[in-house]
Amino acid sequence: MRQHLRTMLCILLALPLGVASAQQDPFIDLVLHGTPEQIQGAISAGANLEARGEGGVTPIMLAAVGGQPSTLAALIAAGANLEARNTNGSTALMLTAAHGPLEHALALI
Repeated sequence: MRQHLRTMLCILLALPLGVASAQQDPFIDLVLHGTPEQIQGAISAGANLEARGEGGVTPIMLAAVGGQPSTLAALIAAGANLEARNTNGSTALMLTAAHGPLEHALALI
């Protein structure tokens, strides 16, 4: 599972495997490694929905490409910016259309 998340992050960043390991905002780390319950708790506690990780990825981008459906739904309901772009100019929908599940892409429309 950890390797899957690492691969997902590398896809989002268009980096070779092994590069994406610098310090991140704690909420980015939670979206990558936490349970849906932990993520929902952080959202309820006021986590920064627009936190940026390497390559400008946001929590909604990570959840859309490879997170749990409940995490994606929680971020959408909390008002995460669906139009935010990473440093490559991609939105969560663009990344999901290329690399994520169809159900997640449909949730972003």
